[in-house]
Amino acid sequence: MFCDAAKKYLLECERRGMRTVDLIAYHVTLLLSYIGMKPLELVHNGSFESFIDERINDDKVTPTTVNRSLEVARTVLNRAARVWRGEDGKPWLGVAPLIEMLDENPRLPYPLSWSKQRQLFSELTPHIQRPALFGVNTGAREEKSAV
Repeated sequence: MFCDAAKKYLLECERRGMRTVDLIAYHVTLLLSYIGMKPLELVHNGSFESFIDERINDDKVTPTTVNRSLEVARTVLNRAARVWRGEDGKPWLGVAPLIEMLDENPRLPYPLSWSKQRQLFSELTPHIQRPALFGVNTGAREEKSAV
């Protein structure tokens, strides 16, 4: 069952001391009501259709947010196929299905007004304020290579 694999993954994350374990647990919780009781062999890309529809249409989240949950499901399924073994030495899952991500529409960067910059910096911890101020004032930006 997917819920068993998800539980194993969460326990591994805790054991490794991953800082994002709470966030991963949140995404697992969202997924469980849709695919939690499905056998791993029956989980496929189409299994997530109602999850995707409800998250986008009812919960009004972005495709990027939905993709974070799908990434967790993808990781669980990949580990079940490639890492975890039963007592007989066979993998939990023969082959991990392809879980397709949604097309994302990232927000375009824009200049901060002075008031927005003050608001942002007031939320930052003191040790982060100086590096952020440097980044804002030097024009440091994420680079996309043209390939």
